[in-house]
Amino acid sequence: MRKYIRFVVEQTSSVFFIDGATPETRRAGLETVREHGLQKRAALNAISPQTTREELEAIRDSGVSSTILMAQNEVDYSPRGRITILEGFEGQKGLLKMADEAGVSNILVDTIVFDIPSIAYAVEAIRLVKEELGYPTGCSPANATYDWRLSQEKALKKGFAAYNASAHVMAQLRGANFLIYGPLKQAKNVIPACAMTDAIIAYHATKHFGIKPLVSNHPLYKIF
Repeated sequence: MRKYIRFVVEQTSSVFFIDGATPETRRAGLETVREHGLQKRAALNAISPQTTREELEAIRDSGVSSTILMAQNEVDYSPRGRITILEGFEGQKGLLKMADEAGVSNILVDTIVFDIPSIAYAVEAIRLVKEELGYPTGCSPANATYDWRLSQEKALKKGFAAYNASAHVMAQLRGANFLIYGPLKQAKNVIPACAMTDAIIAYHATKHFGIKPLVSNHPLYKIF
């Protein structure tokens, strides 16, 4: 983890996620970020219902103030279940409360994709979270599309890039503020698809609501 973070910050000035399969790995990432003063560039992926008190303390100690909240509700998999896991319910502390305990002020909500059909629930949950709680929200359709490709490799070999991009566009059309699209090699497919979608959404907003993009380099002005 320490080597990865050093490599990333040498290659780009962009923000980056700290992620890992174990709490120990994630804590090492948090410690490295603190040691090198990278708190403003780093975000933790993620605080989940399984996050321990020790890890919340490690987040607070690191000074990292941005995190994804993984809205995974093992009791209720419906879109509404994503709201209740954020707010908390009897026997389960809410993720928003956990983020507060960790000293986090910048929150992104991941509405969780399990498989291809669950994308429908995830994108509906994006709308609910934004309307009711107001946090930037998105998901990772690639979690499902890549598993699907593994099980249907022959059928999907030639068309996967299109299938994968369409799943991300579906989430974007429902208001996703961010998309975690998987391997970097898919950037050449996913980013143009999402840019075109952004342009179409912005055109509609401009013509029907008088709402114009805030920046001059918006895809609307590059495509049309």
